[in-house]
Amino acid sequence: MRETISELVAGKRLVFKMHNTPPSMKEWNPFGEVHAPHLDGYYESLEGSFDLIPLPGGKTLLRGTSIYQHRYRPVTYWSWWTDKIVGEVQLSVMEEVKRRAER
Repeated sequence: MRETISELVAGKRLVFKMHNTPPSMKEWNPFGEVHAPHLDGYYESLEGSFDLIPLPGGKTLLRGTSIYQHRYRPVTYWSWWTDKIVGEVQLSVMEEVKRRAER
């Protein structure tokens, strides 16, 4: 995924735009890899950000935000799943950032 930084406040905030989103899923079929156009454009990552928020005791809270859209139907059903999956990915990223920062 290609990203560009759209806002940077040193030591406080990083905002980045995403320019392409990998396919949301790959079809399994007996013919090897096949481009499935019916899957194009249904999920797009648009923007992400990280904010460093000072806390008492010299600690820092890292807040991450993702902005995305999907065109799956029914919206209520798929919104629950996409929020859950995006949330799990965010937690994984935050855990890795924490691990590296505390080395």
